Amino acid sequence: MTPLLAIDGHAVSGKSTLATIVAHRLGGTVVRPFDEEKAARLLGYAAQNRFDELERDTCAILRDAEGSAVRPPAVFDRHWLTVLVHLPDGYAEHWRHRSPTYLCWCDLETTLARLCARVAHEPDREAHAWFVARYRELAERLGVPLIDTVRLDPARAADLVVADLRHTS
Repeated sequence: MTPLLAIDGHAVSGKSTLATIVAHRLGGTVVRPFDEEKAARLLGYAAQNRFDELERDTCAILRDAEGSAVRPPAVFDRHWLTVLVHLPDGYAEHWRHRSPTYLCWCDLETTLARLCARVAHEPDREAHAWFVARYRELAERLGVPLIDTVRLDPARAADLVVADLRHTS
């Protein structure tokens, strides 16, 4: 079994729920590498098109976080794919060292409905449409398995991830 795997995806896609269930089933630890401060710093780099700094800082954050799991496997709630969404396409080649990754994904209307249930303001439809499409495009291009959290309940999604990990180990 791999000592590290990533559950990635856009906001409200179900990644935290899935990461928690998978970690529990595997006897591992959930790792959340991007706290508010780190996320804000990384998003600042992206907003300023400082992509080399974004990549360098992300690599350092993930390297530190990879050693923080109390017991393996470390199941990351966000990892490399979350950052790659913000980088120009040429940067995908730099991420050859990536761990097994699963993308939690839901369509735009479900994303907006889930966001409305969590936040007091109206979500930015255009921005979320871009993220939903960008995550899916990257997953398809890079061969990352997509978990559609509209069609699959969390328990069934975890079944699929665990079975896939056991099959590929």
